[in-house]
Amino acid sequence: MNDTSPLVEYWSRNKWINLEAHADIDEDTLKDEGVLRVPDRAHVLYMKVGKELRGPTVVYPDKKVAWGSVSPSIISNGITKEYIVDVENYWDGDEIKDTIDNPGDMIIVPAVTGRLLRFDGSNFHSVPKPPDRMVMSETALTALEEEVMEEEDYWDGFDDDVDSDDEQDVRSVLLFNTWPDENDGPKGVLTDRAEIPDGIVVEDDDGSQSMSVEEKEMFRQQKIQCNPREEWREVPLSHSDDETEIANVRVPLMGTRARRGYTSSSAEMHGPVQGDDFYEKSKVTHVKLHRAD
Repeated sequence: MNDTSPLVEYWSRNKWINLEAHADIDEDTLKDEGVLRVPDRAHVLYMKVGKELRGPTVVYPDKKVAWGSVSPSIISNGITKEYIVDVENYWDGDEIKDTIDNPGDMIIVPAVTGRLLRFDGSNFHSVPKPPDRMVMSETALTALEEEVMEEEDYWDGFDDDVDSDDEQDVRSVLLFNTWPDENDGPKGVLTDRAEIPDGIVVEDDDGSQSMSVEEKEMFRQQKIQCNPREEWREVPLSHSDDETEIANVRVPLMGTRARRGYTSSSAEMHGPVQGDDFYEKSKVTHVKLHRAD
């Protein structure tokens, strides 16, 4: 896929949760140095998705690293992209409103079993739950948040990790980022022992057992393989440009000011998008957003 990055950072998620808009970053570097480090490419692989859990991933390709503007970090000494938030944007949103509130595009990608979503590692993205959360009225959103709190109180103390026997309740997603420097990946992320090449000796077992033995034991039951590359097909964008159907769009932003690079915890916009666009079964929708006056 034309990506020669030597490092892959990956994790999985087996629950559908609401995630505010954010860019994937090296969290420890932001905490320790105030610098935003981003991967080359970000990926979402939808392993198995129940038909009632197809809530989309929404990508904002014009919002990179932070919602406000950023500058390359002058302390960067590696090949990984590093940035710092422009302080005037981060503290005084009103002064540079025209710059920050130029939202650009929004791409709505439904979760479909077997689909691989790939985008620039610096792009903002979100996972709204329910799918149309960003276009709900204030009254509906308030009622939703109260309902969620009541539900959390009810389930408090129950085991969240209990697997469901109903495939329609399953939403299994594998997420992975590629990093360009094999010696300078995200801080605090440990190397996965299971991915050590076959035959490499594991240091903490006094050399008595090679990784190949462990791998064979771990994966002797089955191996998961994807379809051949020639069977993959690209999904075209469907453009939503009916300016007669304009909705207010509120994008909640994740994290502190230092992470999101924006004074407010949300961005207000409008565009030709309706709630049904977030409930599409497969169609990928492209929306051109405008600043909310």
